[in-house]
Amino acid sequence: MDDFEEKRLIKAIVESIEGKSLLGDMDLAPLQKKLQDLLNGQRYLLVLDDVWNENQGEWDNIKAVLKVGAQGASVLVTTSLERVGLIMGTLQPYELSNLSQEDCWSLFMQRAFGQEKEINPNLEAIGKEDCAKMWWCASSSQDSWRYFALQERRKRMGTLFPKDTEMEKQNLISLWIAHGFLLSKGNMELEDVGNEVWRELYSRSFFQEIELKDGKTYFKMHDLIHDLARFVFSARASSSNIREINVKIYSHMMSIGFAKVESSYSHLLVENFVSLRVLNLSNLELNQLPSSIGDLVHLRYLDLSDNFRICSLPKQL
Repeated sequence: MDDFEEKRLIKAIVESIEGKSLLGDMDLAPLQKKLQDLLNGQRYLLVLDDVWNENQGEWDNIKAVLKVGAQGASVLVTTSLERVGLIMGTLQPYELSNLSQEDCWSLFMQRAFGQEKEINPNLEAIGKEDCAKMWWCASSSQDSWRYFALQERRKRMGTLFPKDTEMEKQNLISLWIAHGFLLSKGNMELEDVGNEVWRELYSRSFFQEIELKDGKTYFKMHDLIHDLARFVFSARASSSNIREINVKIYSHMMSIGFAKVESSYSHLLVENFVSLRVLNLSNLELNQLPSSIGDLVHLRYLDLSDNFRICSLPKQL
């Protein structure tokens, strides 16, 4: 329900009621009239699942169309954002608590194994390890489960930060782009693709505790997903395949697989890191940069913020 555009939503409701797709493209006014004809005097329950839109005016427009129902007609909204519940609700929002570890595993068992009485011990071990992430996957193949855990490379970035670290959405998307984790999609800008990926991961509970501050979106990574991602991407890596280096300011971060944390820049020979895509040198009080940085042909993200003494950049850049 992230796309809350009124015409699209009303069309979807009409098609759900009639059980068939509408032919052709109807304007908004006739769509509104058709929906009101269908709901007029009816006691209905409309469920809007996973709503993100926080625009009060757009919701007021939808409510005006739906008011033709009989007494008792209701709209049930699910959302991950508290503000949406407050805007859309006429009753106090009901906040669901997180699933316990036992309930999460029980749900995963039902989805993955169905009515099977005997479970492969290897599958059970993998399932318990990954249950918070993969409960929607109904495969009972050990290889496909492990592949599912390994192939979602986008979550690597979150593993660099300790648990409960607050991350900023657009910064994370910029890092995804720098690492080449995002693929182009039609005429969409990579930033827009990144927003889609972020929303998908959030809907699958990879991210939580969403907070809007000064027009920016901040969030944290789910602890169990963090544990899994660290497990999957904790292999040691040589300088030839290190893709990201963070120096000093992120000393609280972790070196993991493709990413390296350095306490000092003075001894760092960046030219040795031929696969480097991200280099964070923020807040180091640098006077200048070595020309060797220009030889990093794969570099896509260079952070020099808060280095006020730097007056010029190497020509290679």
